[in-house]
Amino acid sequence: YSIAERKSFALDQQLATAANPDVGYYKGKYFIYFAPGVSILALPLYYVGKFFNIPQVGAFFTVSLFAACNMVLVYLLSRKLLGAHAIPAVVASFIFAFASTSWSYAITMYQHHVSTFFILSSFLAVWIGNHHKKFTIYTSLYVWGAFGLSLFVDYPNAILFLPVMTYFLYSFFSMQEGKKKFTFTYNLVPIITSILFVILIGLHGYYNFVHFDSPTRLSGSLVGFDNLNSKKLSKATTTDKTISELANQKDQQSYFKEKDLPRGFAILTGSTDRGLFFYSPIFLLAFLGIRYGLKKLSIEQFFLLSTICINLFLYGSWGDPWGGWSFGPRYLVPTMAILSMYIGLWLSKTKRYYASRILTFVLFSISSAISLLGALTTNQVPPKVEGLFLKLDYNYLLNYQYLTRNISSSYMYHQYFSHLMSVGGYYMLLLGIVLSAVFIILFIVPGFTENED
Repeated sequence: YSIAERKSFALDQQLATAANPDVGYYKGKYFIYFAPGVSILALPLYYVGKFFNIPQVGAFFTVSLFAACNMVLVYLLSRKLLGAHAIPAVVASFIFAFASTSWSYAITMYQHHVSTFFILSSFLAVWIGNHHKKFTIYTSLYVWGAFGLSLFVDYPNAILFLPVMTYFLYSFFSMQEGKKKFTFTYNLVPIITSILFVILIGLHGYYNFVHFDSPTRLSGSLVGFDNLNSKKLSKATTTDKTISELANQKDQQSYFKEKDLPRGFAILTGSTDRGLFFYSPIFLLAFLGIRYGLKKLSIEQFFLLSTICINLFLYGSWGDPWGGWSFGPRYLVPTMAILSMYIGLWLSKTKRYYASRILTFVLFSISSAISLLGALTTNQVPPKVEGLFLKLDYNYLLNYQYLTRNISSSYMYHQYFSHLMSVGGYYMLLLGIVLSAVFIILFIVPGFTENED
């Protein structure tokens, strides 16, 4: 809103108050903590939406487009990298989109689907470059560009991109064993095309320098809006020295502590307020797919699984693994995409055809019913420690309460369906459509195809 309407990355006092606590302060101005990439990407559809007097819907729809692209990428990567059959690969894309809590973050302004898009599309680009050498120069440019742009979207992408960038660079090196020595060969393409990444990083550094007087100072390192208030600082009393002292106390590295990993891992996977398997039990089936994958582990699978490990390690050691007030483990959206692919692999390899599909449909139904609660009501759910203090439910039971009280955040519902049915009725309508589609894909479509592959 500030970029579009005020032509400024800095927020005024009113916007800073609205965006609190995710706001930092620097030299009399307020800035959002997050990287500016998602806001910039949303501008075109913001203006389109503004033309129809719905700018927020337009801006949010930007993320929905990335989520739709991620469905396609899950299908393609399931096929190309894991060797899943066509129908299971389609099921995998539906699992990611509608049976995971990523659904809640596909319809609002969060960075997770955009980051996931850059990661998944880079994996696909490397695979294309490896199998179609004439496209190597173009895929290399894309990977470097995606990496550079991803840092504009979310700073932790510098870590999340490690597996795909290692896979990318590894693909340009080869080693051959001779009679008396090893021969290493390498390609200069990734070095030459890295100029695009250098340019993008330079632009990011310029943005930081213009706004924060240093190319390496990130908005997330600024002194917090709440911290200023707690110190009771005002324009009359705030000095550069005081602000500098407060900012220096905010060490980015202190947010990641290895000793917090066991606690964070438990919160992200099995807890009742943010646990991946508590919100989406269908992902338990991914372990069966991983078992098949490990029997013939390809280099692509190694780096896909490494992405899951990096994702869990990064946010498991994060000081706030809950992700603030959120619906499910929002930090694990990239992991959800990869786990969905492995469910597709399991459906392709298992010999228990009907039993596997019945089990998949049952768990999909449960997971989708939970995910839709968040997508239709709110993703602002407190973590357990705050929920207990505020005497609020701290998981999807809070969303169920909103549903029964006829409360929804859905624009489509309020605009087109609120006069026809209750929120509960709309919920059943959407769930029925999704479950019907998956049932048809799992049980009916295979009857019309001779070969699923």
